[in-house]
Amino acid sequence: MYRFLAILTAGLVASCAASDDPGLRIDIATASPSSPLQPGGTRIIETNLGYRVELTRGYLATGLVELPPCQHHSAATGGLGDRLLDLLVPRAFAHGDGSPVKLAIPLVESLLAPQGSAAEIGTLEPPPGLYCAVLYTAAAADDDALGLPDDVDMVGTTLFLAGTFQAHDATEVMSFEIISSRALPATISLNPPLELSASGRHSARVTIHKDPTHWFDDLDLRSMSPNDFAEAVVSNIGASLTATVE
Repeated sequence: MYRFLAILTAGLVASCAASDDPGLRIDIATASPSSPLQPGGTRIIETNLGYRVELTRGYLATGLVELPPCQHHSAATGGLGDRLLDLLVPRAFAHGDGSPVKLAIPLVESLLAPQGSAAEIGTLEPPPGLYCAVLYTAAAADDDALGLPDDVDMVGTTLFLAGTFQAHDATEVMSFEIISSRALPATISLNPPLELSASGRHSARVTIHKDPTHWFDDLDLRSMSPNDFAEAVVSNIGASLTATVE
């Protein structure tokens, strides 16, 4: 009897983890920054305070991507503390710790990838419904993350940026390096919402975009401490995220 109940319980758990309609799918990808590369493979960003920033290396680690139905959207975004707590627990980084509406496959992407390229995060198999937003979280990569680079140790790191900056009234070029392990949660609206149903649209591709135009805006790079510099850039990257549906 005990063995029968154990098998039955396992079956119920498996059925709860699956989509109501296995024919529905959403492919999730993250696009490279929306600015062209220089001939040397670097990215140039002009700030609103007159700084010229040249990125020579850069990586961002994605930790979680969720797509809650619209009716659960407010509750999901309201549980920001729970999302951050999940990311602080090592098991949250384990591959496959997901659901039909959540991908938990750590991925490190280059922020110097050519404009127009994209990295595939994974595929969701959600139930029919209306989806209003993507809950995206960048978080420190583990040693099993996909896309780990050879030139930078990204294990335990969320964001790495290196390059130079020059003020408009200066001839000196200063170098910088940003290393942050801070978790970066962002709610990215889908406008219009995505509706999936067995009788209507049953598949989609959601791409997360990063616009580097304002990553260094309002930052007096010559006078900021390294920690304040890193914190501000992480926040600006989060604010630059948008999503498109195809």
